[in-house]
Amino acid sequence: MLCALPIETSARELDGVLYLVLHLADRSLPCLIGERMVNRIIQEQNKPVIYFDIDQEASYNRTVLNMGGKVISIHPEGINMFDSPSILSQFTSIIDDVTELCVWGQAQADLVGKTVAVEGRAKVKGVGYPSFDLVKQKFNEYYEQKSIIDKHGRDYILINTNFSYGNNIMGFDKWIEMVSDSGGLDYFKQEQHVKFVHGLAHYQLKLIDYYISLANELSEQFPDRHIIFRPHPSENPELYKQAFVDKKNIFVTKEGGVRSWIASSGPVIHHDCTTGIEALLMGRTVINYRPVFEEKIAAPIPALAGVKTETPAQVVDLIKSGFLSEQLMEEQIKAIEPYFSTVNHSASQALAVLAASYGTDGPATLPDKPSFKARFKNCSLYLSRKLKVSYPDWFYADKKKKAMNALSKFPRLTKAEIEHRIEKLRKIDSELPQVDVKQLCLNTFIITPV
Repeated sequence: MLCALPIETSARELDGVLYLVLHLADRSLPCLIGERMVNRIIQEQNKPVIYFDIDQEASYNRTVLNMGGKVISIHPEGINMFDSPSILSQFTSIIDDVTELCVWGQAQADLVGKTVAVEGRAKVKGVGYPSFDLVKQKFNEYYEQKSIIDKHGRDYILINTNFSYGNNIMGFDKWIEMVSDSGGLDYFKQEQHVKFVHGLAHYQLKLIDYYISLANELSEQFPDRHIIFRPHPSENPELYKQAFVDKKNIFVTKEGGVRSWIASSGPVIHHDCTTGIEALLMGRTVINYRPVFEEKIAAPIPALAGVKTETPAQVVDLIKSGFLSEQLMEEQIKAIEPYFSTVNHSASQALAVLAASYGTDGPATLPDKPSFKARFKNCSLYLSRKLKVSYPDWFYADKKKKAMNALSKFPRLTKAEIEHRIEKLRKIDSELPQVDVKQLCLNTFIITPV
């Protein structure tokens, strides 16, 4: 049976998707991957597929199930908030519309299992998320980029922010309006969740000021080191660029994937961002900077990663003291293990075994190119976004911001780039199989075992 994996944010998800694809190929399962065109192709083909759901969109999942397919739900954001009912509802509300509901760790699986009806509990599995299979030190070389090292060295200070509610590139109100009208994110219409996200935006606005002050202090204390200030893909980087306009050793960038920056960095600073977990597992000194910390709002699981600090002086002292002890790193990794199954197991391997149990009954029906109308619409949308980002700021500002947000999540992707990444993965993990890559249309590919 054909597997289908839509991707929302390529910088965050693509490498993990390709790693999963290679494990699926090892079990003779071909894969359709790419942007939202994946969903359109599935509907046009009208054949059974194994669909890896990342949106928790019940109506589309039912479409796949009604075509005789299977739905394996995996969520890029996991259950970061853990016990927040408004976040948890994303998972519990779709239990009847999935074949399997896979979460990041056994702790999350236990929590969801207690919340859903008895008959749905067997669907819930703490197998982990494929992307986290790659946050191991042996994959650091996969992520290292010569251009970053040549420009910034190997000991820069990396600050990652995830303040996309307080500093959204579209503006908070416009962004909430967009996601509320998207159709698939019904929980954004729930009064409880709306109240929560407004509180989160207010909380993050306070943190933005603290993190700007911290970067300025680090710039003064470490004038010979570069400080990379990396906002979340949905954040507006201009706010930070203006704040640091006079600082020659502070660089604000959203370029590339965050792991490429972690792989060659010195210390990594975050508040409650998953990048803190990634940096810890990639062997970096992680600092959890929390000048304020509201337990009912901050994401508690990522906040486990790093030495907790509350003032710039504490951060400076920690950086000057050098790397974390091996014992402390092991203690922190042990603390996150219940929430991240990939600490000791391969999510990609487990998901491939699961998919193979459904998908080996007969040959998969490989999709043809989508209809000309669909391809034309897809290309037109991309070109329209490229045009809008060239608008001056005063001209259709809202449309420009929306287009910038979309392109930052999924820029143009080529067949050559896909093949390059696959070969890098196979070089590190020699047991992965050879595959053939075929481009169906813009940002959409079919990958088959050789």
